[in-house]
Amino acid sequence: MSPTPTLPTELVVVVDDDPAVGAHIADELEGRGVECVHVQDFDVAYEIAVHHRPALMVIDQILESEEGAQLLRKLDALEDAPWVVLLRYAPGPTGPFRNLHVTLISGESWFEDLPDVVARQVYARAY
Repeated sequence: MSPTPTLPTELVVVVDDDPAVGAHIADELEGRGVECVHVQDFDVAYEIAVHHRPALMVIDQILESEEGAQLLRKLDALEDAPWVVLLRYAPGPTGPFRNLHVTLISGESWFEDLPDVVARQVYARAY
């Protein structure tokens, strides 16, 4: 694992319906200096995106896939859309996107890869 660059204090929203998984992801990212909030509801995630403009949203696409696709479409409609990392991506009607910058993470090592991907995305957006 490569060393994490010093990150700006930017909010990352973790959207996962499993409280244990979402909290574990948020804890792992916070341990690397990333300010996180974990939510289990797509509507709450959208409200956070609109009112707090997070740097990045980590979204478990599998949870309620139609709701997930709807959230992505709503985020894409925002003028200043957040960057999105989709976890364990399931094929579905989610693109193409006009405003969203989307990174897909899947496969057996998705959890090990996630902190580095988030760190790179937050750093890239800040600079």
